[in-house]
Amino acid sequence: MNNKKVVLGVALGCGVVGLAIVLLCSGALFFSYRAVASGGDVSVQVDSLFKAMADGKFRETYTSRTSPEFRRATTETQYSQIGATVQKRLGALKSKQVVRFNARQFNLGSFIEVVYNAQFEKGAGTITLTFKRAGDDWLLHALNVSSPTLLEPAEPEPEPIQAEQDPTIET
Repeated sequence: MNNKKVVLGVALGCGVVGLAIVLLCSGALFFSYRAVASGGDVSVQVDSLFKAMADGKFRETYTSRTSPEFRRATTETQYSQIGATVQKRLGALKSKQVVRFNARQFNLGSFIEVVYNAQFEKGAGTITLTFKRAGDDWLLHALNVSSPTLLEPAEPEPEPIQAEQDPTIET
């Protein structure tokens, strides 16, 4: 076999391997984006979590929709307070637009971080979430909601109205 055939064989082999790597990376990127984009698994999870906030059922998602690591770092009471604060200060989620996403593998775990520009009933904000793959599900691993509306002083709770007792009526 002459040198030209060896070089051609090596070049062809490298080209095939390079093409396979590009196709695999493109496929991984496509499926990761599909999980985040509208209608994807992660997008559905985000919609579900914010709907639970709006319906006053956010606490119920604590054990079923969060990762074990999230639950070790955040108590159920703290989690519930996050949902109540977001709902009270920002209102229901009206729309969201993907700004950035990042899919990664780490210590045999699959993670997707997604950032949305969001419009709530009472203002705009940014939602940053990390989800961890658990079987066929994506579980909430980290949550951050930021908005200028959250920095504004909270409206004071109205004081209860107390009826004055008529002095002519004996009790």
